[in-house]
Amino acid sequence: MHSVKTQLTKMAKATNSLAVDVKVGPIKPGLLPQIVDIHMEAFKEYTNTKLGKGFVQSILDWFTTADDGIVLVAVRPDGQSVGYVAGATSDYHVRMNRALAFPGIAALITHPWIVLRWRFLYSLGRRGWKMVVPARVQAPSHRLASLVTIAVAPNARNLGVGDLLMDAFESECRKRGFKSIRLSVYSSNKPARLLYERRKWEAYGDLNGEQVDYRLLL
Repeated sequence: MHSVKTQLTKMAKATNSLAVDVKVGPIKPGLLPQIVDIHMEAFKEYTNTKLGKGFVQSILDWFTTADDGIVLVAVRPDGQSVGYVAGATSDYHVRMNRALAFPGIAALITHPWIVLRWRFLYSLGRRGWKMVVPARVQAPSHRLASLVTIAVAPNARNLGVGDLLMDAFESECRKRGFKSIRLSVYSSNKPARLLYERRKWEAYGDLNGEQVDYRLLL
């Protein structure tokens, strides 16, 4: 019993220490490769990861250069990134997909087997749909933000980093004048869904599909 209490005490101290030590802020030069590695680890089975590290870097780099892009990184005092979150206005799909056309073609040439994956076909169809159909939230695009991706390094999970990133992203959206935020997540991603629901994000639309949409009114 004593050992259990000691272990819980150590875990609580570690959580509090990490929450104090980790700082979340805009991405700085040199951190992009670190968050690419975090993404590759967090989304091993996702289509964009299967297309290679170069393609993932092109995606994340787009958010760092887009006028409406938001990229926030959780960094330890030693300069090591332990998580990131990225997003933009809700109409980002067309602009990003056009910018990623050539990197995407290059990735497919070097990873041709990816076209046989059902998730690639699903993702391709969803991207095409989003290019012609607006997000299902009643707000003009300049007032609606999309949280596109969030990930935490394996050694920093379950220590409050996800909440720190969500706090920072929601705060940044308020500063920029957004009235609401939306996101989509695979229905099988239970840890992410629990995080959003605990933070009072509301699921809407088709709740039984491959992906579930959430929104938060600011």
